[in-house]
Amino acid sequence: MRKLILVAAAAVSLSACASNSNTVVLENSRVAYEAQNVELVYDEENATVDVEEGKLAKLDEYLRSAFVERGFTPGEDGLTVRYGFVGYDEGSQAMRYLAGGLAGGAKMVIVAEYFDAEGNSLAKIHAEGTVAGGFFGGDSDSAIKGAAKKIATFAEDNFSDDGE
Repeated sequence: MRKLILVAAAAVSLSACASNSNTVVLENSRVAYEAQNVELVYDEENATVDVEEGKLAKLDEYLRSAFVERGFTPGEDGLTVRYGFVGYDEGSQAMRYLAGGLAGGAKMVIVAEYFDAEGNSLAKIHAEGTVAGGFFGGDSDSAIKGAAKKIATFAEDNFSDDGE
């Protein structure tokens, strides 16, 4: 019985307990729009919470990577994505580690609005990333990375010109 408890405790502390979701705030109501190029712009006006520079840099890095992985090319004259943090709670990595994901969770909510080349709004979403545990309590950056992937996936599903 003692071994079973130790194995269960190890499994909880080593497993990654992260989730990500999108909430569509403004659905794409225009005619179909497709683009290969994407310009990513941090939108200070719509960002409602202050986040340290390191986390902003991570979000930018993860977004750029996620868009390239989905076939977009960085550049102007295509899709523009204006994004910013509207919710940010880094939680406590130590509490996630000590409490096995029962406390100290991290949660990030990022607003992303998609615009065509003429500046017309196409859609707006809130992408959420959470971390409740993981190896040594899980890193809150994985919540940011998950939200960034959701933002890029939404663009791929709705605005990619890859012929699908």
